[in-house]
Amino acid sequence: MFKSIGGFFRGVREQITEIVWPKKELVLHNGIVVIIAVIIAILLIAGIDYGFSKLISWYIALK
Repeated sequence: MFKSIGGFFRGVREQITEIVWPKKELVLHNGIVVIIAVIIAILLIAGIDYGFSKLISWYIALK
């Protein structure tokens, strides 16, 4: 039992040494892209929400 647990942790250690971490520039670039995409999505959703609220207000005013 202890042999298999030790083998598991040896395997984990070997896998950790094989991790290739991204470079700082790539992380920064991807972070900026994500932030821009989120801002665009927020503006799009806010515009749709505003449009629907105006449409509903106009519909209610007709009655």
